Amino acid sequence: MGGLAGSLGTSVVSGIMARRSNRRNQANVAAGLSSFQPSGFSSGGLTGQFQDNQFNIANTGLAQGLTQQGSAATNQRIGDLQGFAGQLDPLMGAVTQAGVQSLRNTSRRTIGNLSQQLQRRRVLGSSFAQDAINRAQAEFGQREAELQSQMALQSLQAQAQLTDQANQARIQDVQSQIAQMNFESGLAAQLSGQATSALNANAQLNAQLQANLGQQETDLYGSVFGAGLTGLGRSLGGTTQATVGGLGSLARGI
Repeated sequence: MGGLAGSLGTSVVSGIMARRSNRRNQANVAAGLSSFQPSGFSSGGLTGQFQDNQFNIANTGLAQGLTQQGSAATNQRIGDLQGFAGQLDPLMGAVTQAGVQSLRNTSRRTIGNLSQQLQRRRVLGSSFAQDAINRAQAEFGQREAELQSQMALQSLQAQAQLTDQANQARIQDVQSQIAQMNFESGLAAQLSGQATSALNANAQLNAQLQANLGQQETDLYGSVFGAGLTGLGRSLGGTTQATVGGLGSLARGI
């Protein structure tokens, strides 16, 4: 019976130690899965950190500085265009005035020459002469009006072009910022989705490990007590066989 107790004790102790080892390993794995945290990142212009089940993206100082420089350059360009537009009216006015003055000088010379020619022909005071002078004056008046209209139209076109360029600069600046925000939002959504998938996979693995641990403990108890009972059966079987043999020898002696 001493051997039986020793065999049974050895089986139980071995089983308990194996059970404890399995539990420690399982606990270490479970702790690692539970404490898993998706890592963040830091690049030249962006940083990312996983917090509250989502990735938070932020601009670094370098990116913010470049964005501010871009906006400052855009504002400078718009300011320059507005400055040109402000100078355009006086400039076009001066050009128009110079053109009108040139036409008037030409008109005076032309009409003066015409009057001298009519005077030499001794028809200066006639209706024919006056009609010729009136036609020349009307022609130069029309050319002056056309020049002023043309210069006004060119001024409006130049103003429209400068305004359009300023608006395009504003639009490009806004579009650039929107594109950057869309990129950051898309990146954050992608990283958050990947992190969520990793966390879900870890949770499933942890649940599977817990289930496996419970099954292992059940199997362990069965193997420990099975081995003990087997040893007990063998020991009891040997004892019974010895007892029966001894009784047979005793009967033969009688």
